[in-house]
Amino acid sequence: MKTISTDRMISLPESDAVAGRVRWVPAKSLWTLAMLTAAVIGAPLTFSWDAFVLFLVTTAITICAGHSVGMHRLLIHRSFEAPKRLERLLVYLGTLVGMAGPFGMIAAHDIRDWAQRQRECHDLYAHRKGFFRDAWWQMHCAVDLKHPPHFAIEHESANDRFYQFVERTWMLQQAPWAILFFALGGFGWVIWGIALRVTMSLHGHWLVGHFAHRRGQQNWAVDGVAVQGYNIPNVSLLTFGEGWHGNHHAYPGSARLGLEDGELDPGWWLIKTFEFLGLARNIKQPKQIGNRKGLHRVNNRNRRYPKKLSLFAAWVAATVMGLAQLWLIPFVFDSGSGPAFNDLLLQLQLIGSIALLYMLILVVPAIRLLSKGAEKDLEHSLWYYMGQAMAVVAVSALFGLAALSLLVAVPALTVSVLFGFAFLLLIVVVPALAAGLVFGILNKRAIRQHLAQTEMA
Repeated sequence: MKTISTDRMISLPESDAVAGRVRWVPAKSLWTLAMLTAAVIGAPLTFSWDAFVLFLVTTAITICAGHSVGMHRLLIHRSFEAPKRLERLLVYLGTLVGMAGPFGMIAAHDIRDWAQRQRECHDLYAHRKGFFRDAWWQMHCAVDLKHPPHFAIEHESANDRFYQFVERTWMLQQAPWAILFFALGGFGWVIWGIALRVTMSLHGHWLVGHFAHRRGQQNWAVDGVAVQGYNIPNVSLLTFGEGWHGNHHAYPGSARLGLEDGELDPGWWLIKTFEFLGLARNIKQPKQIGNRKGLHRVNNRNRRYPKKLSLFAAWVAATVMGLAQLWLIPFVFDSGSGPAFNDLLLQLQLIGSIALLYMLILVVPAIRLLSKGAEKDLEHSLWYYMGQAMAVVAVSALFGLAALSLLVAVPALTVSVLFGFAFLLLIVVVPALAAGLVFGILNKRAIRQHLAQTEMA
C-alpha cells in the first residue's frame, strides 16, 4: 500500500505503517517506573503545603510553557516564531516534563502523526488496544516498523548545539532542579517537585492520547486516514488546551487549539501574551493554513468519554484518599487517644483503603467484561451509571475514614462521643452528595444525549 509523506517523515516505496513489532524499551520503562515508585511511596510521607504548591507551579509551567507551547506548537509544528533564546527556554522547560529530549519528542510525535495519516496503521499508533495494554505500550514500549519512513529533522534544529546537548542529557536535566529543591525545601520538595510532577505529566499525557484517539466530541473529521482525533472538553484547562485534539487533527499547524467560541486554550493565551510583548510573530491559525485534504465539518457531540473518565476519576479519588490515610496515621498515634481505639482506627484505615482500592481496580474490568456482549446502549449506561456510583462510594467512604482520623488526631473535635459521631456522619454524607452533584453537572449533556438516544431507539 502506497504511503504519504509528512514534513519530516519521508515515505519510501516500501514504507508500511502497519507491519511491525512492539518491543520493551528498558531505559524508558525504568525511568517511568522509578519516578512512579518514588512518587507513590514518597509523596504521602513527605506532604507539606509548600511542597504541594511547588508541584502545582512547576507542573503548570513545564506543561503549559514547556510541553504545549514550546515543544508541541513551536518546535514540532512551527506554528509561530519566537526569538531563539525564548524558543530554547520553552523547549528546555518541555524537556523537564520528563518524556524525552527535543529530538526524541519530534521523532515520537512525527512517526505517530505519519502513521495516523495513512489508511491503516499499527495498533500502538492508533491506541486501539485496551486501557492497561495501551498504558504499557505507550509508556514502556515502542514499535519497530519493518519498513519505516525516512526521518529527517530540519538542519536549523538538528545542528543546534543547545538542543544536541539537551537531547544527550534530558534525564539528567532533572538533577540541578532536584539539588535546588533539596536545598530550599528538603527531600519533600524533591519528591513533589520532581518525581510526582514527572509521574503525573507522563501519565496525563498518555491518558489524553488514549481518550483523544478513540471516541468523543468532534468538530472536524478527515477522510481516508487510519485515526481520527477527538476533543476532550472537560480537561481543556487541565491540559492547557491540548484536550482539543480533534481540532488539532483538523489543523495541525495552528497555534490555536481551542478554535470554537468557549473552547478554553491557556496555551494560546500564553502565545498571545508573547505576541503582545513582541516575542511572537507569524502566528498561524486555520485561515493562514487552509484545509488539509479530506477535512470536512461534522457535528458529532458524542460524549461517551466521560463515562470512562468517571471511572478513572473514581479510582483516582480512591487512590488519593487511600494515600491520605497513610499520611494521617502518625498524627493519630501522636494524639492522646487510647491504644485500643488507635489500633481499631489503624485497621479501619488500612482495610478500608485497600478494600476500596482493589474494589475499584477489579470492578472496572469486570463491568466491561459483563457488558462486552451487550448492546451498545446497555454498555454505555453500565459504564456511566456505575462510574457515578463508584465515584460517590469512593469519595464519601474515604473522606469518612479521613474524618475519623481527624476526630482522633485533633482533641478539640472529641468534645463528646455524640458530637464525634454526628460530625463523622456529616463528613460522610456531604461528600457523597457533593460528589454526585459534581459528576452530574459535568456529565449533564451526556445524560441528556443518552436519554434522547434511548427514546429514539
